[in-house]
Amino acid sequence: METRARFPNARFSYVGHSNGTYLLAKALESYRDIGGFAFERVVFAGSVVGKDYDWNAVITRGQVQTVLNFVATRDLVVAAFPQLFEIMPIQDLGSAGHNGFEYLGNGNFKYVSGGHGAGIDEKVWDSIADFVLDQDLVPSASPPAAQLGLWGSTIRLLGQAMPVLTLVTLVPLLLIGVPALLADAWVAFALNDWWLRIVTFGVTAVAMVILAMFVRRGFKRAGLRGALAAFLIPAIVSMSVFVASWILGPLVIEPATLAPAVVALYFMLLIWILRKV
Repeated sequence: METRARFPNARFSYVGHSNGTYLLAKALESYRDIGGFAFERVVFAGSVVGKDYDWNAVITRGQVQTVLNFVATRDLVVAAFPQLFEIMPIQDLGSAGHNGFEYLGNGNFKYVSGGHGAGIDEKVWDSIADFVLDQDLVPSASPPAAQLGLWGSTIRLLGQAMPVLTLVTLVPLLLIGVPALLADAWVAFALNDWWLRIVTFGVTAVAMVILAMFVRRGFKRAGLRGALAAFLIPAIVSMSVFVASWILGPLVIEPATLAPAVVALYFMLLIWILRKV
């Protein structure tokens, strides 16, 4: 803003890499109502901004005229980590440097051969300068096979599989841990141990909040059927264990024996929540 005030008639463009792309994206949202905070052309490379960033709204507000997004063929950094955060509401990060922007389409990104820093490598400087000086670059909707190679193809496959890998690795930990905490909480309640109640219910509440975060973002991407299956199977198993313990066990049911039923009700509640989100 200071530079704009000093040179009111100057034309401003922005070239950002990695975290620099995140800074501009957040600034465009934070200063959307401040006149003068605008750029003619924006170049992103190795972007860690979410792929669903609403560039249409930014362009409509007159903050940016056009955008060019460089996507590296072997950018493991963006393919693995920011894309992982994209499915969890923990950090406002994303995979635009690997998957492109949904609101820009294929006409506004160009593949470059290399890793995370390929988009700002010296061999790309001329292309960046040409774009900033109003010369349109020929976009590439898909990376040439020769540029990808075995390592590049592996990274792109990893990027596509990251949401599924996240659900497969992290969610089972929660599916195992939260029911165990609920069982402990049930036993603490039955034993009338107040300190144990406070600790177990507190930890359980935190775990349920974490799982709810997955429900809202991760499981919405997996689809309703996938989410229902993920919860129904443990619920059925838990209920089966409860029925078996009730039939085969003593007539007087111990508190710990009821834990599977509590777990089953917990999963049923989450299924109901999934139908509402």
